[in-house]
Amino acid sequence: IWELSAYHADVGFNYSGMAGGIAAHLARHGKGRVLCLADGIGDLTLACLKAGLDPVYHDLKGSRTEQFARFRLWAHAKRQPGFHCTTGWEPDLGGPYSAIVSLDFLEHCPDVEAWTMAIYDSLAPGGLFLAQNAFAQGSGSQGSIPCHLDRNDHYVVDWDLLLEHIGFLREPGSNWWRKP
Repeated sequence: IWELSAYHADVGFNYSGMAGGIAAHLARHGKGRVLCLADGIGDLTLACLKAGLDPVYHDLKGSRTEQFARFRLWAHAKRQPGFHCTTGWEPDLGGPYSAIVSLDFLEHCPDVEAWTMAIYDSLAPGGLFLAQNAFAQGSGSQGSIPCHLDRNDHYVVDWDLLLEHIGFLREPGSNWWRKP
């Protein structure tokens, strides 16, 4: 939790500013119910609450990270978000959501295709998917971030192909839409 909190609180990285910008973008597009996939200490969930959205926090059920995020959201939010946490690496996302946001998560997943398909299936028709991935960044047992799985490094090239194969439509920029 300390490393994650330090990463999110780093002024130079400005994670909370990024989360606020994403929440404002979702609000402008009229996206109400948003799954904040693997939201760690809850920055995106908190930003979505502040933007008037209906966020659902997601992370690993029963983890210290989830416990800290629940405390943090209880302490700082005027109203509480929904929670949908998963056990292990099997994707179970609930839904439907008008948007799903995944920030620096999929590079950790043993089965990126299964998670991406679950994201598609959990979006309402016309739903928005925003992803920031760190594929091939410090990955593998010899890398600086060994929890970034090197078997996912090929998604640096294959990411768009995977999303198109599943049925997502691309908007200019990095937004992907589920077909209406």
